[in-house]
Amino acid sequence: MVGDGIYNENVNVSKPLTIVSFASTTVQAVNPDDHVFEVKADFVNISGFTITGSSKGAGISIYGQ
Repeated sequence: MVGDGIYNENVNVSKPLTIVSFASTTVQAVNPDDHVFEVKADFVNISGFTITGSSKGAGISIYGQ
């Protein structure tokens, strides 16, 4: 569970994981040339976020897709 707020991050997920926002949570890409969330594992759930700031990457990139 991730608390409310604005987080400046580029997040790499490399293991099965559930990432859930409490209510009003924004993840803003610190590096706009990269994905906000890059998923490199099976069984990953991401929900409840506003995702912004990726100009050349994706909001959520799924490895192998």
